[in-house]
Amino acid sequence: MQQAAGPNLVCAILYGSATTDEFHEGFSDLNVLCVLRDVSAAALRQISPAIQWWTKRRNPAPVVLASGELARDAEMFALEMLDIQRHHRVLAGEDVFATLKISMALHRVQLEHELRTKLQLVRQQYAAVAANDRRALELMANSVSGFIALFRHALLALGQEPPHGRANVVNAIAQKVGFEAAPFTALLQLRRGEIRPRDVDVHATFAAYLGAIEKVVAAVTALPYSRELCS
Repeated sequence: MQQAAGPNLVCAILYGSATTDEFHEGFSDLNVLCVLRDVSAAALRQISPAIQWWTKRRNPAPVVLASGELARDAEMFALEMLDIQRHHRVLAGEDVFATLKISMALHRVQLEHELRTKLQLVRQQYAAVAANDRRALELMANSVSGFIALFRHALLALGQEPPHGRANVVNAIAQKVGFEAAPFTALLQLRRGEIRPRDVDVHATFAAYLGAIEKVVAAVTALPYSRELCS
């Protein structure tokens, strides 16, 4: 990327699970973000060979951001940008995330939006597949990682530093807002192959799963809106 972009490259950053102890080779993605000074069509064509080289090795295409738009991106994508700011490694160039300002007021708004969107979606999907135990279990197994990622941000919004590890995050938010962590524990075990689908009471697990998500949503909803958003 340095060769392809030349002086147009501000930085290349590794982010996500590859910068934490949750990375599992062969299962986790290598997520890279590149900040460019110029993101015109011509500039994007210039870096295309490097991106093709990377994606042919079964890696996701890098996120490409414009240096002049970072401040606005931090407002519109507060959750994602905060995640990157908290867990990243500079591969080339300068660390633009070290000094990036991210509004926790906007973070709280996006967090509630994401939680409510996912809650509505999981209700809709369960209603469509509830008659099929296998598909209902797949629904939970496929959605649990996304909810746990939002639970990390819910802990931050509620004033608590999230611990490392998905199971620890679940236990922390369960204690914070008052629900049983067991359904999430079972789903994580299922994803790791430690238990089998037949070991899970699908509909009892979904009822507890849904109830837990609703409690997190209620806790975030109860947070006051910042004056920053009302002025």
